[in-house]
Amino acid sequence: MRLAEDPASNEQRRIPQASAPTDDQIRFCAGVLDDSGVAGRIEAQFTASTGRPRTLSVRALLVALFVLAIDDRPLHLSGAKRLLVCQLSVPARRPLGLEPCAEEETATASLATHRRARSLSHEVCAVMDPSGLPKSRRIRIEAFDALVNEMSDEERRRRSEALEEAVADLLVASVHVACADELARFGGSVGLDATPVALWSRGRSDKTGLCAADPDGAWYVREGDHREANGPSGKPLRKLLWALEATIATLGRGPGAVPAHPNLAVGLAMARPDPDPAGTGVRVLARVRAGDFAPGYLGADRGYTQGLPTRFHLPVRSLGYRLVMDYEAEDLGGQATSQGASLVDGTFYCPARGDHPEPCCPLRPEVAGRHVGKVPVLSPPETPPKICTQSAVTIAPDVGARFRQDLAYGSEAWASTDASYRNTIEGLNGYVKDPAHEALAQPGRRRVRGIAAQSLFVTFLLMAANVRKVATFRQMVEDHSQHCVAERARRTRTSLADRHSSA
Repeated sequence: MRLAEDPASNEQRRIPQASAPTDDQIRFCAGVLDDSGVAGRIEAQFTASTGRPRTLSVRALLVALFVLAIDDRPLHLSGAKRLLVCQLSVPARRPLGLEPCAEEETATASLATHRRARSLSHEVCAVMDPSGLPKSRRIRIEAFDALVNEMSDEERRRRSEALEEAVADLLVASVHVACADELARFGGSVGLDATPVALWSRGRSDKTGLCAADPDGAWYVREGDHREANGPSGKPLRKLLWALEATIATLGRGPGAVPAHPNLAVGLAMARPDPDPAGTGVRVLARVRAGDFAPGYLGADRGYTQGLPTRFHLPVRSLGYRLVMDYEAEDLGGQATSQGASLVDGTFYCPARGDHPEPCCPLRPEVAGRHVGKVPVLSPPETPPKICTQSAVTIAPDVGARFRQDLAYGSEAWASTDASYRNTIEGLNGYVKDPAHEALAQPGRRRVRGIAAQSLFVTFLLMAANVRKVATFRQMVEDHSQHCVAERARRTRTSLADRHSSA
């Protein structure tokens, strides 16, 4: 195709700037951020300097990142700088403490603003970064240890707590975008799961002898996925990426219930893949409870079932949650005994009482008289267990703690409850990975390094997802489409036998 030979075609055509966010959007984001109190706490941790006062505040930077997130833009510091410098109206700039913007910003001024934003983001992360590993450059493995910033266990713990507190407060502030009436019907049940978050970094390579540019991550490896064990070639599917792992807790509604509140992300913690999924999950749930959310059922997959009881099951129950778990095939059947009671598939039973007693025991005349037992007990022990002589026994929480749950495993109530809360968290994982919106699975949209920076950026993406979910829920209520959503909820199509045969 040949362009027309017109002198006017040699003139530069003006390229319009990206659309500016509205003043209402800025006020909304600033209000949510102020509710969290995070910006003020971070500012208070900065040491006083004798240099020039900063012209960019922590509040302004965090508001800009939140605006980018809810506007479905990449969380790039260059985008935050562009928004703060040339995309805000004068009324929107004043509450953020920004100076009036010149109509035509020079290249030098633009570069200076970008440097200020980058420097401030590093300062924000530094005050709550529990990692002392060198970042943003690939160095030789043998030189790595010499560059590690050593810190005491107490300092590492303090920074880790500060980071998780900031993440929790930001996330809860976004949950409270929903009004009290919209959250009043939440019964306290949540889904818990961990999902990989790929990093904008090459991984460590023993072959090249180079460390990762973001050494806070690790290789995430998973054989197969949740549905298929083999790929087109017949070989096992394998997922490998350099990543962190995000443990997320999500508000859920009961099985088959009409949506009465939005299912929002209410807890988050970032960690290396699989160092301690049980401990990370407990920390997330403890933060949820600290946010005054009442406990209910907790739906979790087998990865948490396999955790140590002292690291997961007992702390979770002490928080008030009732576990709904699945088992590996080898864990089914008899799991523990106490005072004559047998723990079978997560539930304690008396062998001579209940709906399906096995022994016909003379110590239980009310049972023996009905002749419902299959096996007669001819020689009861001289000192029978308490379950044989009492109407009730108290079983210590640590007995069979890894397998105990409140709903009978395999029952209709268990299956529907497990499916409901597991689908809730899996649905949220897919929701925030939608490339048209938050795009959590695309590391190029989060070009920062370090667990502190990634934790904050992932938090902003979950906050944006929560805002989107609240808006969708309100539209659904307005359209009277809640019953339609409940009717089209998918049921699990996998039987218990199929689940264990594919495990």
